[in-house]
Formats: sequence, C-alpha cells, structure tokens
Amino acid sequence: MSQSNSSINTGNKKLVIGIDYAMAQSAVAYAKYDDRHPGVSRVQNITNFPRDRAPYGARSKSVLTEIFYGEREMLLQELGEGYLNVEAQHIMAQNASSGRSMPQNVLWGYDIRHLQRTANSLIHTVQSVKDIKFLFLQRAGKEEPTQAYKAITQHVKQLLATGKIEKASDIHADYLTFLVRHTKEQLLERGILEDGIPIILVLTVPVIYGAKERRELHQAMNIAIQRESFGPVTNGCAVGLSFVTEQEAGATYMLQRLREIPDLLPGNEIPETFTYGDIGGSTADFGTWETGGKETLRLKKEVVPLTSGVCGSSCLNAAMEKYALETLEDFEQYIVDKERGQTLRSVVQSRIILPFEEIHKPEMDYNDPSTLQFKFDLPGLPEDKDRGFSQGVWTISMTETRRIIEPIFNQNSSLLIGQVESAAVKGVAVDVAIVSGGFARNRALIRYLKDRLNVASPKTRLLYLTDDMMYGVEDAVSCGAVLRALDKENGPDRYTQCSYGLLRHMVHDEKSIPQQRGAQPWKGKDGLPYISSITWFIQKGAGPYAPFETFPVITSLHYFALNEPALLCEEIIYVADSPMASNYPVRHRRNRRSEVAAKVVFDAAHLRHKLPIVVADPTTSNERQYKLELQIKMVIDGLNIRFQAHWVQDDGTLEVIEGSKQMISMAAAFSPGTN
Repeated sequence: MSQSNSSINTGNKKLVIGIDYAMAQSAVAYAKYDDRHPGVSRVQNITNFPRDRAPYGARSKSVLTEIFYGEREMLLQELGEGYLNVEAQHIMAQNASSGRSMPQNVLWGYDIRHLQRTANSLIHTVQSVKDIKFLFLQRAGKEEPTQAYKAITQHVKQLLATGKIEKASDIHADYLTFLVRHTKEQLLERGILEDGIPIILVLTVPVIYGAKERRELHQAMNIAIQRESFGPVTNGCAVGLSFVTEQEAGATYMLQRLREIPDLLPGNEIPETFTYGDIGGSTADFGTWETGGKETLRLKKEVVPLTSGVCGSSCLNAAMEKYALETLEDFEQYIVDKERGQTLRSVVQSRIILPFEEIHKPEMDYNDPSTLQFKFDLPGLPEDKDRGFSQGVWTISMTETRRIIEPIFNQNSSLLIGQVESAAVKGVAVDVAIVSGGFARNRALIRYLKDRLNVASPKTRLLYLTDDMMYGVEDAVSCGAVLRALDKENGPDRYTQCSYGLLRHMVHDEKSIPQQRGAQPWKGKDGLPYISSITWFIQKGAGPYAPFETFPVITSLHYFALNEPALLCEEIIYVADSPMASNYPVRHRRNRRSEVAAKVVFDAAHLRHKLPIVVADPTTSNERQYKLELQIKMVIDGLNIRFQAHWVQDDGTLEVIEGSKQMISMAAAFSPGTN
C-alpha cells in the first residue's frame, strides 16, 4: 500500500508520528486517534529493529544512529551472499525530485554491531558513520572544533573521495531512509496505515539548532519520505512535517508521566514549577517552566530560557577515544596489524570504544569504585605497569576515569544548577528537577548531579528515569513529540527566523529602482532589458503571523513560441537566514547567502487558445508569441506557504492555473513547537 497519496479522508482519524533522530540512539513513536487526545499509554513505539539484541528478550524502543557504507566484496566475505541479498531487495525506485538514489551495500543500526561482532578481517579498516549530528552542532554552537567533530569531518571527506556520498547531508538522508522504511513496514504489519489517513510527522531537534540546521534536516527527511512513498509530499517537500525541541518533547512526556504514575510526587500533584533536562547522545538541554499545576498537563510559561551544551553521551566516548589514542600512540607497532589494514584508530574503536560503550559506561557508579576501573584486551601490548599495561590488558584506573569523565559531568551539572539558580533570582523556587534521555540512564552521572544539586539547592529534588520505575527512557522524546503535536496551544509566537523571496525579472530602470545600479541587463523576448532580482515577501524576525495570512500579489510575465508543445512556467522561491532587501539582482552581494527553497513548475498549455498572441520584439523580428501574465498569490497556511498562480484574462478577471496550486513547507522558519 502506498501512502504517497495526499488526499484526506472525510473521517477524523489522524496518524501522528514522532521521530527522535538523536546522536546515539534514534526512536519513533506514534498515535492513531480521532478526536481524543491520547495519553502516554496510548502512544506506541516502533520496535523489532533488525538484529536487535536487547537483553532478556525485550524489544528495544530505539536503534543505533549509525550507518555503514561498505563494499560488496567485503560484505560478501564477512556475511555471505544471503545476508547481502536482504539489502539488495530494498533498492527503491527514485522520485525524480529526490535526486541521488539510495546506494547499495549500506547497513544501519544494529546490523552494524552484528557485523563488528562477527567479522574477522577487513571490517576493522572502515568504521561506521556515527555522531554525524556534530556537523550541525558545531556550526550552530560556534564552538571550538571538538575531537568528535574532527573525526566525523575526516570520515565525511573519505566518503566524498570514494563517491559513497555526494555531500555530507546525504548521510542524514540515507539513515532516515532506513528509519522511515522500518517505520512504514512496522505500521503496515500492525495494520495501522490506512489509505488516505492524514500523516503528521514531528521531528525533534536540539535547542541549539537554528533555522538553517532545521531546514537541512527537513530536506533530508523529504528525500527519505519520497524514497519510501510515506506521507504526502508536494513540490519535493513533506508539508505535514513540523519540529519540536527534544527538550520540550521530553518535558511534555514527563508531565503526562507524572500524572499517570501514582505516588511519584507528594499528593500526586504536578509541580507548579519544574526544571527539566534532556541529556542525550550529543547535547544536554535544560529549561524551567511553570505548569498549570495539579491537573494541567501543559507547559504554561517559560521561567528560565532554554540552555544547551554539547556534553552528551557521545562526548564521553570522544573523551575516552582521545585519551586512548594519546596513551597508545607510542605502542602502535605492537597492537596494530597493518597487513590486515588496521589503524590505531580502528583498533581503539573496536577494542576500547565498543566495549566501553556497551559494557563499562552503562555500569559506571560513583558509589562503587570498582565500576570506574576498566580493563581492555589489547593483544601484543608490552608490559608497562606505570601505564596499566599487563599481559596484553590495559587497565584504566579509577583516578584516570574520573579525570576523563568529570569535565563532561561538570558541564551537565552547571546547566542544571544554572537553571535552578536563575529561577531563584526571579523569585521562583524549583522543588523538582527531572532529567531523562539516553545519558540520564548513566548511574555515575545521576550520582554526580544529585551530589552537586544537593549542595547548590538542597530543597530541589532530582527525579530521573530508570527502567525499574516503569518509565520510558529510550522513547521519552519521541513519545513527547507525539503528545506535543496533538496539543500546540501556548506554543511560541509565530515570528519567522528566516526570509523568503520570489525570483522576478524586472525591467531595467535604475532611476526607479536604484538597487539595479551597476547590474548588467539581459534582453527579454519582448526586446526590453531585464534584471533578475528577488522580491522578499517574508522577512526574518517579522510577525507574529496569523495561522492564515495573505501577501500582496506579485506579477510575473512569460512568453512562449507558438510551436512550443508545453508552456512550462517556473517560479523560484528563495530563502535566507537574515533580513533581506528586495529588488537587488540575484547575484548581488546582498543575496549571496540566499539559496533556492523551492521551484514551482506548472504547464499552462491548456490556455494556449485563450492567450493573446503578440509580436514580442518588433525591432528585431516579426516572431509572434504567446503572452502569459500571471498574478502570483502566496499565503501563509499554518507552517506552509500556499502558492498559486492566476492568469489575468483580457477582461481583467483571474483564473487559477491548473497545477500551480502547491504547498511549500516553511516549518523550519518558525521556532520548534509553533502551531
């Protein structure tokens, strides 16, 4: 069954899907509803990920955010023809607008861990792509390059050089294609998808992301949705997609959980003010809100602005990797088999980071010093007691472990305590602080936060999510995204965070339009000189816009030869991340940072016998052409721009041109969570 059909049925059913595309683990939740608002218990999770090895027969609610671009020969050698054929069956037919095809010989998620556990040779020379979101975070945060950022940048360069990808954002699109594909398969298997049911997609993003980062992520999701024919796509864009911050999604989930789990808080009353932290794979995001108190399940007012830091779980891995590379650098000759294609980094990844992530990191506990001492097998490692080398085993002491992890723990505690203290300055007492996210499962981090918070604010109680408390940990953000999508009241004001403009071909007239000065005009089909410029109809920072708002009409002229089989019209919409001035040429320095947001193409051939025929340029020829004068009407419709072109008839009346009605998503232009 295809879900590409954007037609909406007459019923009230909707399918809301929340996607937590996170640094270390990604998760998907969904709720199918009519007019009822589902609680946490009605929100379901996507599970059954390939090669899932969750303990005790459980099914993971999340999947590794990793992708591996392999070679056919290597995968055949390591896994066999049968396994490779599974992936070969998933080659998707491409929509022309999605561009690059989904490559073959690519693995994702737990398939990669299976490969690393079972492979014996060449796999160690090529590492999976993970921490890819550091590319976004580094740019958005404007911080000094981290070790993780440098590593992923080098990996991207290798993939570009080998032709595995054409640009860095291809990695996002490819991974999301796998995630969307598995989601669709699971929903079909469970009988959730129905023909014509509206699909609402909610994508979570870190607080630190700006409009540009959200827009690039949106474009990657567009490609994944088109590849899998999942949900409505118009003009190459998923118009049913919106954003919410990972932190607000998690906080929304917690408000629901606080009510549904008895005896969690005194009197089972929702706190009037609480601090919430989402500590995930890449970032830690903290905020403090007022709620409606007691029975109200909505975030009412932001008390302290959101704060964020790049200090998630992946940063701990990066710190451990940096320490290992520096310590083992002088011993590379003993532990690296270059004939097998190994490098020091590949050995550190397979022998140090993999067991650290899967075994040692989850078991760390400040109350048990033995859990802060790690042992790693490194065959060939010479004896060196001072460094902890003995009989091919490297032992990292508790003292060294603390030195590695405490800077990251301290950054998290500073964010948490900063929120509580900032609220106190405003006269607001925070009685409850709640943390969740993948890294919040780390017992050592929780103990560190509790100890520091107890010193800074003894009356503030820290609540954290653990499996034995029957909370969802892996799925808190994805479930919260679903809940937030179903209740967008009291969201951010509708101010735009980027500008939108329409390409126009304007008659060259420097006296009337001084912005054209110095520009070289080109000759139009009517013989007049023209300058291609941009008219900006939405400005960054403008608003607040109503959910439905109309802009002034813009005129557009088109000329066609009489023998042209199709009368194709193309209108181009640009986007920029700063306030813009209209009427400057496209290539003017003022427009240098703008980029194409959408191209609207439609055929006006059905008007052929109604259009006036003119001699376009009587000074050079008597060639007769069709003249089509359009009135472009654009309307903000929710989180989209509704575009349509009207033909101006001889009597001045307007007729909507078939095929020109298109929706262009501008969800990335608004603050996440905007209604």
